[in-house]
Amino acid sequence: MIRAPGQEYLFDSLGSTSPNSSRKVHIRRLVDLLELCIHRRDWPRAKRAWAVLTRCPEFEWQKMWQTGLLLATSLDDALDIDNADPRRLDYLRVMMLRCPENRVSILQELLLQLINGGQHREALDELELYLPSFPFQDNAVLHMYAGLLYLFLADLHISHENASSHATGKAPTLNPQYLRECKTHLRRASELDPSHPVPTSLLQHLQRKAAGNVHQDNANESDDGSEFISDGEGADTESKK
Repeated sequence: MIRAPGQEYLFDSLGSTSPNSSRKVHIRRLVDLLELCIHRRDWPRAKRAWAVLTRCPEFEWQKMWQTGLLLATSLDDALDIDNADPRRLDYLRVMMLRCPENRVSILQELLLQLINGGQHREALDELELYLPSFPFQDNAVLHMYAGLLYLFLADLHISHENASSHATGKAPTLNPQYLRECKTHLRRASELDPSHPVPTSLLQHLQRKAAGNVHQDNANESDDGSEFISDGEGADTESKK
C-alpha cells in the first residue's frame, strides 16, 4: 500500500523519491525500521532488517558501509571502538574491494580500528601497502597517519632502549629510519594540504628537538674536554711538587 501524498518517512532512502510501487514502499519502511532500531540499540532487529535490505537490488547497501560496520560485530561489542574486532577488520578489507569509490574512506576507518586496538605496526603495514598507489598517494590524511605512526614507533623504540641505556650510560635516541620516514610523510601531507596545522607543527617540533639534542651533545663534549684538561693540570701540579 502506497502512502498518500504529504506523508513522509522517518529517514531518507532510495534517493528520497516518492515510491511508485508497493515493493519500494516496503523497502522505505524497512529502512525506517533499520534506522529506528539502531537509534534504540535494538541490534537483533537491526541486523535482521539489514540482512533483508542487502538482498534488495534497489537498496545500495555499499554506500552505507558504515552501517554495515556497526552491525558486523556482536551485540555487546557493537559500540566498543577500543578493540580491533577481527570481524570489523575483515569487513572493512572486503568492502575496500566491493566499494572502490569509497576505498580511501574505508582505509582511514581500517587504520582507526587498528590504532584503537593498539595494532600500530599492523596499521603502518596497511599504509605501506596502499600509499604508493593511486588514489591513496594524494591523500594528506593518510600521509599524516603514516607520519604519526612512524613517530609513535620511533618513540616506542626509545622506551625499549631505556633499559640498556642505564647500563651503557648512553642516552636513547629516536630510531633514525623511522624518524626519516616520519618527516617524509609529514612534508608530503603539508604539500597536499598546506592549510592543515598538524604536519607543519610536528615538523617544527622535531626540528627544535633535533637542535636541542645537538646542543646537548656539544655541551657534553665540552664537559668531557674540561674534565680532561682539569685532570691534566692536576697531574702537572703534582709532578712539580
